[in-house]
Amino acid sequence: LRAEDISNRIFLPRVSAMYKFTPSTRFRLGYAMGYRAPQVFNEDLHIELVNATRVTHFNDENLTQETSHAYTASLNTDFTTGEVVHNFLAEGFYTKLEKPFADEFYELNDEGDFAYMRINGEGAYVTGINFELNSHFSKKLETQIGFTVQKSEFETPIAWGEEAGNESVRFMRTPDTYGFATTN
Repeated sequence: LRAEDISNRIFLPRVSAMYKFTPSTRFRLGYAMGYRAPQVFNEDLHIELVNATRVTHFNDENLTQETSHAYTASLNTDFTTGEVVHNFLAEGFYTKLEKPFADEFYELNDEGDFAYMRINGEGAYVTGINFELNSHFSKKLETQIGFTVQKSEFETPIAWGEEAGNESVRFMRTPDTYGFATTN
């Protein structure tokens, strides 16, 4: 590996600690820094089709990377009920975003075509709690269920439509509650 092969280096520290209250009950704390490089994703080109109106995505010429600082705390325990082995997780999380990506609305013409320009917002955060239960009924049957409640907001409102007042601090296309259930 040569030094000239590496450019735009970014230092991304991560640290975590675990404390065992008992052999089956653990408490964890963590911190991780991350980033997202400026780009327009292929998914952006396919998901925005409204009444057969073309939607264009482009990046602001001054767009810089988004940086995240994620903090987590969790309590994880194993227990049995009869012959069934369970694992339960309760986790809290808080992520602070610096220069978060946001989409500004731009009308392109009188025919209803519009664009979203990806810009850097002032700041944002995502915070919430997550619960998961994994149950092993036998070597051949396992279930997992989970539920998350979260809040995702920008520090300042972002315009999302052509009409005056169409601004929001909320992240678009991001639910406040969601869950899952699987059986294997």
